[in-house]
Amino acid sequence: MFRKEHHVQEYIYDFAADGGAQGAIDLSAKAGFAPLPQGAIVTKVGLKVLTAVVGTSSTVAVGVTTDADGFMAAIAEATLVDEYVTLSGAQAGALLWDDTNDHDIPFLVNSANDADVSITIGTADLTAGKLAIWVDYYMPSED
Repeated sequence: MFRKEHHVQEYIYDFAADGGAQGAIDLSAKAGFAPLPQGAIVTKVGLKVLTAVVGTSSTVAVGVTTDADGFMAAIAEATLVDEYVTLSGAQAGALLWDDTNDHDIPFLVNSANDADVSITIGTADLTAGKLAIWVDYYMPSED
C-alpha cells in the first residue's frame, strides 16, 4: 500500500549573508537548509519578499541545478517589493507549469542535481533583498 506524505521545505535568500553577484546561489547548501529528498514529487513553489530586492534592472529566477529557472522564470527586480507573494504557475517555469496548455506539472526529484534549490540573479548584481522560498512536495512511501 502506498501513502503520500505532504511536506513543505523553506529556503531563504538574504543579500546580507549570500551577496548579490550575478549567477546561481544554491540555497539548499546553506547551513540549516537541505536539498530536497530524492523521490520527492514537487507540486508548487512559492516566493515571498521579506525585504525589497534592489539592483539595476536585475532579475531573480528560482529552480534547481539542472534547470535554473524551472520553478520560476526570471522575475524583474521592480516586481520584488516588500510583501510581494507569488506561486509557480503565476510565474512561468518549465518544470512546474505548462504554458501551452495552462496546467500544473508535477516534478520528480530524480537526482542530486534536481534536489538543489537555487536562485539565479541575472542582468545585473543585487544590492539588497531578502526572499523566502518554499517548496511543496509529496514523498511517496510504501507500507
